[in-house]
Parts: sequence; structure tokens; C-alpha cells
Amino acid sequence: MVKETFKISDLSSAIDEKDNDKTLQTASSSSARKTVSSPINSPAVAQKSDRIQRLYIDLPISKERVECDLIEIDPDDCVVSPLNKRIQSLLSPNDPAIQTLKNNILNDKQRDPVLLRPLTNFEGSKKYELIYGSRRRYSVKLLRNEGHEDIKLKAWIAPNMTDLDAKRLADSENDDRQEISSWELAKYYEKLRESNPALTAEVIAVNEQSTASTIRRYLQLASLPEHIVKKVATPTEISLRAGLDILKYLNTLSKNERADVEKALGDQEIFLTAKDLLKSIKDITSSPRHITRKKPLYIQGKNGERKAAIGAHRTIPNQYKIDLFGVSEDDIQRVVQSLELIVKR
Repeated sequence: MVKETFKISDLSSAIDEKDNDKTLQTASSSSARKTVSSPINSPAVAQKSDRIQRLYIDLPISKERVECDLIEIDPDDCVVSPLNKRIQSLLSPNDPAIQTLKNNILNDKQRDPVLLRPLTNFEGSKKYELIYGSRRRYSVKLLRNEGHEDIKLKAWIAPNMTDLDAKRLADSENDDRQEISSWELAKYYEKLRESNPALTAEVIAVNEQSTASTIRRYLQLASLPEHIVKKVATPTEISLRAGLDILKYLNTLSKNERADVEKALGDQEIFLTAKDLLKSIKDITSSPRHITRKKPLYIQGKNGERKAAIGAHRTIPNQYKIDLFGVSEDDIQRVVQSLELIVKR
């Protein structure tokens, strides 16, 4: 049965077909070329001669057509492009999505290749720049570190690709797969503004097809420390609103209180959701040693001298102590009688 069109997942699986499968074609054309706008969602045709797979891409910005060869490399042979919004330091083996992806690659092989372009100037083994597919690259690297050294990273290698084309393809790929987290978007917008102070929230909003108020909220979220974000298993669990809620609460703490919170969080396991993280932060700060102390209440005598001080207990919440200075036994008795009336109410 001949398919009219097929996706990259179909094309990738064709790599592992038996050697007597000569070609994979569309029914409507005898040509071995097919125009595509994105390697992920567009149809493509590959020829199996000498096991070389090729893909033709119409680049979205320059409108040039490039021919891509399919290669297999060590994931350490490429470096992730700075044009990719995904923050690599957030990738974690604890992320359920990474665990699923890693198991799929181990059991079913890597069906969808990543996209690379050659580096013009490279050092050591870094010969390629990865445009998209950093989660697949990370998963393959984890598998190789676990002893599966026969597993390599499948990749389309696309020459002569501009930065604008690379950025558009990377953004499109992330939209089609696991979307970029709110915090990663926040850091991306922050990076844009830092690189060019003339890029106001209004200008960024126009370029990113958003609103100025939304961009401002993202720029605010960018101040949430990365080590706090890493306390959640996957950054996509921290929505814009949830991240701002965490940041707002942290900003109510003193410098010492915040340092204590971050130290306590470091000893705790990874949280599944942002809600769990915020609850833990509140639990830490509500413990007795983190209760905000009010200044003692001082009572003065007729001549302005200090006669009594009422203050909160250092370690026990809702407990107070009274210090009396230079009072007679009769005065002490009257104080006791007054307190008895209050506690018996």
C-alpha cells in the first residue's frame, strides 16, 4: 500500500526497514524531491539508496530550499543553538517527560531526527549547532552515559541556514512538541531587553505577537531564581501565574528569612507542581523560628521611666512574656489579678 503523504516519524521509521525495501515514494509523483516548510509536520520523500536519507526544506524566512542529509552522531558533537529558547540547565532526568522520551528512544529508537546546521568555526568535537531537538539530544546522552553507547543521535544536517530561519524553525518545533515553560520565555524576553535597551515591553510585544502587559509580567517572572525553578520536576509545571505567586511570596520575606527558606528547600526532594513548592515555602516560613517578631510593648511610669515590657516568646508562637521593673509587691499582685481576668474570659 502506497501512502499519499507521510510525516517525519514515517520517514524515520523507514531507516530501519529491511534492505530489500528500495524506495519510499508518493503515489502522485515520481520525483524524489518534495517541498516542505517544516521537518516536523510536512510530507517528505527519502530515497534508500546506500541508506542515505534526504529531506528538502523550504526555509520559512529566506524562502530558500535546502537539502538535508540524515546523519547519526555522538550527541557531544553538537552544541545547542542560542537561538533555541529552551534553557538546557533545566533539563533533568527527574522530569517525567524526559523519562518517557528516554524510554521511547531505548525501546523504539529515535523516530524523529533533530535539526542541525554546520558550525563555521568549531573547537574540538563541536562540529554542529543544534537548532531544535535538545530534549532528544539530552535523552540520547543520558542513555549513552548509562551504557547504551551504541545509540547515536539521528539528525538532519541543513547547510546555509540563516539565524532568522533557524529561530523560526526552533520556535515552530517547540510549539508542536513540549512547549517552552513560562520561566524560559521570561528569561528569553529578559535577554532580548538586555541585548537592546530600546526594546521596550511594547516593542517586544509586537515582535512576539503578545501584549505589553503580558510581556511585563514575564519580565517580572524572570527575577525568580533558577535554583527555585529547579525544585519542580519540570519547568512547564510553573505557569506564569504560579511563578509570580511564588515570587510575590518570596519578596515578602527578609533577606535572612529568604536565605533560610532556600537552605531548607535544598534539603527537600523535588516537587511535582508549583503549588506543592509554594506550600512548602509557606510551611517553612510559618515554623516558629521564622515567625516575624513584633517589637516589645513598653509601659512607662509617671516620670517616663520604663516599668514593664511585653514581648513575644522567642520560640513558642502565640506565647508572650512580661518583664516588670521597679514595681512593688502590691503592684505585682494587681498585675496578676488583671491577667487572671483576661485569661478567664
